[in-house]
Amino acid sequence: MRKRDVAHGLALAALDGVWHPAAVAKRLAGALGIEDDPWTRQIGRELVQALEAPGEPHEVTEAIARSRGFRVLWKKGALSIRVWHTPPPAPRSSRFDVPPLATVGDVAALLELPIEKLEWLADVHGMNARAPDPRLEHYRYRWIAKRSGGARLIEAPKPALRSAQRRVLDRVLAHIPPHPAAHGFVSGRSVIEHARTHTERAIVARLDLSTFFWSVAPARLRGIFALAGYSRAVSATLTGLATTKTPFHALAAMPAGMDRFEVRRLLGNRHLPQGAPTSGALANLACFALDRRLTGLAARFGATYTRYADDLAFSGDQGFAREIDRFLPRACAVVTEEGFAIQHRKTRVMRASTRQELCGVVVNAGTSVQRRELERLEAILVSCARHGPEAQNREHHPDFRAHLAGRVAWVAQVAPHKARRLTEWLARIEWPA
Repeated sequence: MRKRDVAHGLALAALDGVWHPAAVAKRLAGALGIEDDPWTRQIGRELVQALEAPGEPHEVTEAIARSRGFRVLWKKGALSIRVWHTPPPAPRSSRFDVPPLATVGDVAALLELPIEKLEWLADVHGMNARAPDPRLEHYRYRWIAKRSGGARLIEAPKPALRSAQRRVLDRVLAHIPPHPAAHGFVSGRSVIEHARTHTERAIVARLDLSTFFWSVAPARLRGIFALAGYSRAVSATLTGLATTKTPFHALAAMPAGMDRFEVRRLLGNRHLPQGAPTSGALANLACFALDRRLTGLAARFGATYTRYADDLAFSGDQGFAREIDRFLPRACAVVTEEGFAIQHRKTRVMRASTRQELCGVVVNAGTSVQRRELERLEAILVSCARHGPEAQNREHHPDFRAHLAGRVAWVAQVAPHKARRLTEWLARIEWPA
């Protein structure tokens, strides 16, 4: 082979992975069909030193041809490429300001992981769900009973995967904006803003999505990453990092009273785990078309629409109130067409003459908290101040002080004028040292 052809083949190998001297040297030796060699290590060191970041193939070819390690190997004679690597694909154009990721090696570099560990964490082929030992799994599993009945499965990623997911969230997903109607899991938006949008309305309607995170198909997530300009391999790796298949032992622990067949169908396939840092942002992006269509449908009826996670809210004046029976079936049809399902038993139509409540916030006249909830919280605080907090912690909160402070802070956000007395009583409590 010609000298330049060998240098070009080595350049393609160097570019096909993590840009680190040891990793580059290993790929160079593999391309030449030889064992680990001091001169391929020399090329790797010189190459990474000469080019701080991967460049175009012709730039890497020139750098290799100039390196001392390559010149020594060439003089030894009979040098040829045994394993050819494919050229790295050019990054696709993207409408978002996301980092360019042409290869899985670029993903590993972005997430500061060895490529072998990235592939293990991404688990593209779903092998982790069949791990023989739970200690090898990437998640911890816990079923939590819901007040409304049934249970939700918390799938909490272990530290290594959580760290990688957090980097995907901060470095990729943070640059892809959700629809303006989405208020959950969005920086600068909150449940209070979601509720405040629907204050002082003649009618407020609420729909609830069933199995929200579990219903987001991985194909939809791969489409999101493809829209961001990423290749099929990069999209599959990012999707693998953000999704999981629930192992059998966690499914076997499912509480009674649930649709076991449907839950096993959803959790046995790849889905967004409730507990991963990336799930909220990806669920919002997966709902972009749903949010857009429902925003347009609500506008046609003179109504306003927002969504907080799986809670859909619509509100309007008397004209919308008269059309509500025509509107709701159309909204439900849109939800079904977009691949989600409605929990019809949680559907609420609330007129101004009744308490209008969204996500625990009363919205009849400004935002407020239920009177019963305020009275119960004040009674607990008064008892704590007068008789000590130990006897009042009937639900055995591990940090009762933080629990009460959090509840008072919530009231202060929703209805500041109603939190003054609560704050005063909280300050009077004498906590044990």
